[in-house]
Amino acid sequence: MQSPKRLLEHFGIEDADLIGAGKESSAYRLKDNRVLKVYGNDASEERVDAEAAFYSVLAAADLPFEVPQVLESGRLEDTLYTIEKFLPGKTFEQLLTDDELLLETAVHELIKAPAHLGRIDLETGDYGHLFPEYAPVPFQAHDWRGFLAGVVKGTVERFSDRFGSVFANTADLTASFTEKLSDLQQAEKSFVHGDFWYPNVLFAQDGSISAVLDLNMELTLRGDWLVDAVSAAVFLRSGAEDLQFDLTRLSSRAFSAAYPDKARQFEVYSLYYAFIFFPYREEDGYLHEWCREQLQALV
Repeated sequence: MQSPKRLLEHFGIEDADLIGAGKESSAYRLKDNRVLKVYGNDASEERVDAEAAFYSVLAAADLPFEVPQVLESGRLEDTLYTIEKFLPGKTFEQLLTDDELLLETAVHELIKAPAHLGRIDLETGDYGHLFPEYAPVPFQAHDWRGFLAGVVKGTVERFSDRFGSVFANTADLTASFTEKLSDLQQAEKSFVHGDFWYPNVLFAQDGSISAVLDLNMELTLRGDWLVDAVSAAVFLRSGAEDLQFDLTRLSSRAFSAAYPDKARQFEVYSLYYAFIFFPYREEDGYLHEWCREQLQALV
């Protein structure tokens, strides 16, 4: 996304102040612990406002780490922007060292953090997407197993060509997943970040969590917060091949230690992510291959 020169000049910042960029927005460091987030031309003001309102709910919660907080929003000419609080911390990559004890602490903290997010008070409602208007396959249900089955079925139907090009019988695929839900415990309704993995977390120097970033309104749920813990464990992928130990082993050990009786949830929620991310091969080929391997085990 190209930087809008007029807006940057208005705030007295340069391209060199860029601290992050994604598909929807770019972020620039301002003075006084603030961040300017600049949105693309197709950004929806309604969505930005909804995101800011929900950030205020998160900020009001009693969390042991910081979360995004929108201080101001506006539009200059045709460019939509927000000013947010700067969140301190190191990325997981910046924390990567050959200090296995430090990394083990960081991985344990990463996998335990969703339990804190899960205690955020939500308005009553069905299980499923908190923002169905933004979800690729919006779905809500009166029970948790019904949501999981419904959103998986809807995803396979919407992307039938992509699933069908790899799997001969997609009906058997979804039926196998539904069968695995039969003995899954009904979950209490809690906040699910939905995009909780290491790039959306900042760490303190001691390996504790300093901030959780980026509410993804397409994926945020009312459901079982363990979905986020599973995501943190299975998507712990990084440029760690130069280290002398295995991050996958660390994450598996951390999940088992934190949730020793949740093996069924780990299996089912891993498959849930495999279904919803499988269609996006062009965006992430490595993730697509992981999804294919998980789903292949069902048939």
